[in-house]
Amino acid sequence: MATFTKEQVAFIAWLAQGNYIDVCIELCPALGKMTGYESCNGHFQKRTLFKLKAQGFICESVHYITGIRYLRCSISQRGLDWLSTHTEQSHQAQPCMEPIRKAADESNWSRYTELMGGVFCK
Repeated sequence: MATFTKEQVAFIAWLAQGNYIDVCIELCPALGKMTGYESCNGHFQKRTLFKLKAQGFICESVHYITGIRYLRCSISQRGLDWLSTHTEQSHQAQPCMEPIRKAADESNWSRYTELMGGVFCK
């Protein structure tokens, strides 16, 4: 199994939320144009999509947008399974993060700053 950067993992998580990328496959001036990634918060790169496809993380289906043929790329079950496993492993590997998350969720900024190793000033 390939290793992924933090940005690539974030992109996989974005796809897992029901998002997708459309790639124009019609012989027209838009051939190869990609759309749908605009709502992705991270930096999208074509090679990330290529890598995910090579790993079997992408499902493809043909869609027509204004009469032009596009290939819709969404996450596959294999990608969802990997993300689930990866998320569980990262939570187990960083149990010390729980108090930090809890302090942030409760807006307890003095405790949060203390846990992060800083000094809190009012």
